[in-house]
Amino acid sequence: MAVTPNKLRVLRAERRISQLRVAIGAGLGTTRFWAIENGYAQPTAAERAAIARTLNVSESEAWPATCEQPRGQADEDALIVVGAVDV
Repeated sequence: MAVTPNKLRVLRAERRISQLRVAIGAGLGTTRFWAIENGYAQPTAAERAAIARTLNVSESEAWPATCEQPRGQADEDALIVVGAVDV
């Protein structure tokens, strides 16, 4: 389940919390949180719960239902399709 673009960033900005503070509060590395916030990584259920708790929001507010793919997955899918085409 991908985050809508910049949803976590908006929640952080509203609360004036840095990525570092959220990462530490959620027990994540800063690189891992950055990747989740920017749609490059899928958070585990435990990570979603920890991030939501750190931001003081419900998981459904931080991760509204969406069918978007993380950026990297769409790129991989495109490569698979291109690779399957006979040239």
